[in-house]
Amino acid sequence: QLEGKEGLTTDPVGGMYRYQGTDNVANWICFGTKDQNQCKNEYDKYMYRIIGITQGNQLYLLKETFLKEGSVTGFAWNHDYLISGNAGYVCPDGICPEWNEALLFKRINGKSNGTSAGTGGSSGEADTDIFVDSTYYDYLKSGDTVNGGGTAEKNGEEAASEWYNLIDNHDWYYGDTIETRSSKLYNGDTMYAIETGNAPTYHYEKGEDGTVSSQPTTWNKEEDYVTAKISLMYIHDMDYAYPGGNPNNYTNVANSWIHFRKDGYNKFSNFDYEWLSTRWGINSPNDAGTSSRTINDYGSLNSNSIPYAAHGARPVFYLTSEVRITEGEGTQSSPYVLK
Repeated sequence: QLEGKEGLTTDPVGGMYRYQGTDNVANWICFGTKDQNQCKNEYDKYMYRIIGITQGNQLYLLKETFLKEGSVTGFAWNHDYLISGNAGYVCPDGICPEWNEALLFKRINGKSNGTSAGTGGSSGEADTDIFVDSTYYDYLKSGDTVNGGGTAEKNGEEAASEWYNLIDNHDWYYGDTIETRSSKLYNGDTMYAIETGNAPTYHYEKGEDGTVSSQPTTWNKEEDYVTAKISLMYIHDMDYAYPGGNPNNYTNVANSWIHFRKDGYNKFSNFDYEWLSTRWGINSPNDAGTSSRTINDYGSLNSNSIPYAAHGARPVFYLTSEVRITEGEGTQSSPYVLK
């Protein structure tokens, strides 16, 4: 249905046909409602963008605006901190969580279980679900608000919503990208290879003698992934959105359709950074703390941030291959509507 549309690559790049462009490419789509007017009127709740289409006909969607919880639009990667009154991030045994264990990953997937150990970044909120099984995005009920889905019938609970069931489970890879130079960060093919376990990067490792050194590593495909419905963008998703998949610098990233400030709808947020799912890694031989990748308001990908800082988050997910578009032109004024 989308073949030949302006901005969509004619050949697969980074595992799928992707939308590329510096202008408003025709990839606007409603999710959570079949009413186009409701989608436009409640933009923060229902408007998404199509990042790409897999060769298996699955749409890969990105939420257009930052997640909201009340008036809050910024959340921490992992904010179990303020331990013993010290405002510092403390990792058990000196090992900080990767994306599969990060509290933000659990919160967007409806699996936070109402933890109250953290403070919700600057929001002062407890750790509640902020996407699946949240109050605001009420169209994404998993059918099991305790365990995040899959056991509703067994527990006699309400079944999952039709929109939740349209989201496919996916294997999301994760790992570190310490010492990844900007020449690599701003290259879609290079980062795609690193972030899918097909090329080495570097991170610091602690040896048996306790010394820490920078070591080349390749993400292990058999171990370094988590199966879930919801995640955050990779670095290569940002790169490939620019024409040719090689944006070269932060100015070009900031001018691509995928950047969170491009259309202006996030400009009123207090947060100038957006979380990505790739970690920065242990950032020095003397530091056991782990930082996480972000993109900032002027397009820089070569940024890292402490895990308990509050930044914007825009979930991504794959739809099942049975989903079809019924109407719309893919523009902001006439977004696609799903069947």
